[in-house]
Amino acid sequence: MTHTCKAAGVNVEFLAPRCPILFLSGATPGPFYHSHPHDPREFDHLEFDMASQVRYNLNTITECINAAEAPLTDVQLSEDAQFINWVSRNGGFASNAAVTDSVFAEAGLSRDQCLGLFEVGGNVSDRRFLIETFAMHCLPPSWTSDSHITRVDLEFDALSPDGSTYTVGGKEYFMPYVPGYVTSVPRTVNGTGHTGPSEFCATSI
Repeated sequence: MTHTCKAAGVNVEFLAPRCPILFLSGATPGPFYHSHPHDPREFDHLEFDMASQVRYNLNTITECINAAEAPLTDVQLSEDAQFINWVSRNGGFASNAAVTDSVFAEAGLSRDQCLGLFEVGGNVSDRRFLIETFAMHCLPPSWTSDSHITRVDLEFDALSPDGSTYTVGGKEYFMPYVPGYVTSVPRTVNGTGHTGPSEFCATSI
């Protein structure tokens, strides 16, 4: 459900989702919480073949969805998930893209769920990474929050007061981004108990 207005030459489109939607940061094959600037040693334990990298990304996305759904029952990726993949040309874009499609099919995901697959160069997190995956996922209508924008975090030991440094497994990581945000209908708006759709906007020239 959308409506559009135009101001000063800018088209503003307001989107009113009918259910809560989780928007995820890009997933790369390494652990979500990692050092910035990047430290390649934190990724040395990974398998770097293309199929393993795609599976790592899908596992991270599933963890983020489960974190958002708590305390609801854990979910798996479903037809409610949609993806965008940045696939490296390193090692051959066509072959990397074919492996991506194959692993998505292995996970029960259809081609229609991939909104785009784009050719890129090396990944800034680690040049050995060949894919970064972005996703959004519809959550059950029963999902509620006190705010129409809710931050989602994976499990951690401690968080700095400014929300930028996580402690995981006894090590501190500076993170300039979080796993994701949910846009939803708040339980109440100004104490009115309003249950209409939440809105967020996108702009274009």
